[in-house]
Amino acid sequence: MKRIIQIKIVLLLVITFFVFNQCGNPYTPRPTELKFSGGGDAGVLSTNASLDSFEKTVYRVTRKNCIGCHSSQNPIHASDDVKEAHDIVVNQFKVNFANVPNSRLVAKLRDEAHNCWSDCSEDALEMQEAIEQWADVVNAQVELEDEEEDGGATTGGSNTGSGTTTVVTPGISSLAAFSQTVHEITKVRCTTCHITRRPFHASPSNTTAHNGILDNAAVDFNNVINSRLVQRLANDGHYCWTNCADDANEMKAAIDSWKALQEDTVVEVSNDGKTTTLSLSVAQVIATNPVNGQQGAGYLEYDISTLLGTTEEVMLRFKVSEYDEYSYLIWDPEILSNTVSVKVKGIKTLINGYYNPQHSVYTVVDTTTTPQMRSVSSSYLLALKDKGINIDKFSFQFEIIQVDN
Repeated sequence: MKRIIQIKIVLLLVITFFVFNQCGNPYTPRPTELKFSGGGDAGVLSTNASLDSFEKTVYRVTRKNCIGCHSSQNPIHASDDVKEAHDIVVNQFKVNFANVPNSRLVAKLRDEAHNCWSDCSEDALEMQEAIEQWADVVNAQVELEDEEEDGGATTGGSNTGSGTTTVVTPGISSLAAFSQTVHEITKVRCTTCHITRRPFHASPSNTTAHNGILDNAAVDFNNVINSRLVQRLANDGHYCWTNCADDANEMKAAIDSWKALQEDTVVEVSNDGKTTTLSLSVAQVIATNPVNGQQGAGYLEYDISTLLGTTEEVMLRFKVSEYDEYSYLIWDPEILSNTVSVKVKGIKTLINGYYNPQHSVYTVVDTTTTPQMRSVSSSYLLALKDKGINIDKFSFQFEIIQVDN
């Protein structure tokens, strides 16, 4: 009897493993409960225009080729109910309107040969073209909404002309950045040899350690992973202090931070008072402005004083992290000020200057913050990557943002 039970358990695990690998992770994290309805509470993707376009494009492909599994198996993008299929595709981020070739529905065919119906490359292209046609309709609807908003948008800034106002915060010196990053590791981990042996990167003198690394070309800021300090741990197993792979990653992250801290931070505010943009990539934000106690998270911070037309310091702040290989997590938006209350409504989240209608969570914001109550929203946003963590930059656009008197 015990033997039979063991066989059943093994068989169950095999079946579970097969399903997981054939059709993706059956568990879908839903940190924010977007509801799609005709009421428009989820933006363009909750409209009949999106649903109708989906039915004529992607749904025709999935119903023809994916019905064997995905009419009843998650994700049910071939469901008998077209609205259910539409909402699943959007809710589970199976398409990426900002970068259609990166859509999971395309990548599963092109990169993983997942149940192709003819030639995988041709099938992936067919799916990609269907998503592009759907995206064209959705993006046209977004542009129409933008035109309607521009007719009545309210802002608090005194600048109403074209162009942008730029605020530059200079980076710190290489020595100061090194002292806060790499030296924090080497002066603890490498003292056995490298206080007296070249390179002197464990010297208690931060100047000696800093110059010793640069003079011996032990870091490569153009390709940090190729830095000698990283490679000695990763490839040579040179006096690792815990696990060599983890230690190499720790050193790489420190060198990334050393580099990022030296760069200027540029915040651009459009003179129409609607958009604020940060010059740092997501990777730089996480490296230079980390959230205490939350590993891998950083603060996106924007000085919006100019946008509001006030001399008081007012900061817009979000937390950001890399959620997985396809997306970022954005949460805890706040407006920080010691004296100013701010009315804010309709926040669009842009990546590299592009608004993806899938990122509509904060478009429903309509609130007023105070110095004591600074939270803008309690919702989480999963934002699809565009060009990758080392390149992608966030900006935010407002329907209304103004000082609340």
